[in-house]
Amino acid sequence: MAIRLVFIIMFALSCVFLIRKYKAMRSQKTRNITEPKILACADCGVYVPESDAVRRHGRVYCSSMHAENHEV
Repeated sequence: MAIRLVFIIMFALSCVFLIRKYKAMRSQKTRNITEPKILACADCGVYVPESDAVRRHGRVYCSSMHAENHEV
């Protein structure tokens, strides 16, 4: 009977440990996700993600057409 009680306690403690570890891993994943930086076009003012933006002469544009308009 005592051995059964020891196994039940060990099982309960291991479940609590695994649940805590899972919650910690899940919260760490959500902290690593970052929002993309949003920039405004120097020509029209439209906001675009930094990865899609076109940079020319120190300015940010939403497309290469707007960048070319300002080079003239």
